[in-house]
Amino acid sequence: MFAEAQGVETPSAVKPLKGLRRIALTPKKAISIIPHMFVLRFPVFEIREGKNRSLVTVSPAELEVEYSGAVFEEPVQVEVVFTRYGSGINVRVFIKTIVKLVCSRCLKPFDYALESSFEAQVQLQRGGPAFADFWEEDFSLLDAGSGLIDLRERVREEIILDMPWMPLCSPDCEGGGYYDSGEDRIDPRWKGLEAFGNDKSKDEKG
Repeated sequence: MFAEAQGVETPSAVKPLKGLRRIALTPKKAISIIPHMFVLRFPVFEIREGKNRSLVTVSPAELEVEYSGAVFEEPVQVEVVFTRYGSGINVRVFIKTIVKLVCSRCLKPFDYALESSFEAQVQLQRGGPAFADFWEEDFSLLDAGSGLIDLRERVREEIILDMPWMPLCSPDCEGGGYYDSGEDRIDPRWKGLEAFGNDKSKDEKG
């Protein structure tokens, strides 16, 4: 079915199925390449015994990733490695992308290199669940014949969880000329309040 991805010549009359993306082949012969039918969805019958690798480039829009103040500069790179051993499948996922964030100190935009990963286990059985998405836990039973491993929501969740709560362009950022972690320096915008506080203290003493 996916002979082209496996490096086997196909007759010219056979047209590739719509919706499939070209996957970069790995130079390691021991690792087979499997296509993803839809966005990060993998049928178990396409996962062979041993190690299988899929390299997927997906847009943030396809993942429906939204995060306040974040602009995705590049598509999301997802590497999925399945290791099948009998009725079990080990799933390892590696996520990379570049996100434009705003520094919480100096308020300047900067590129944040987002990298995340997770690992999960699948146990195949006849008559098992039709889907495994690892939304609530890293283990799932799955139908051995027609089961589908759906990683879309878990990858989306990992991206959001990896976003920094207080983005910093660098750990030693001093902010807009007034921030300093070692001194009590005041934002110039609040100078007026400082004067107001001093006047109030004088009135109370008088």
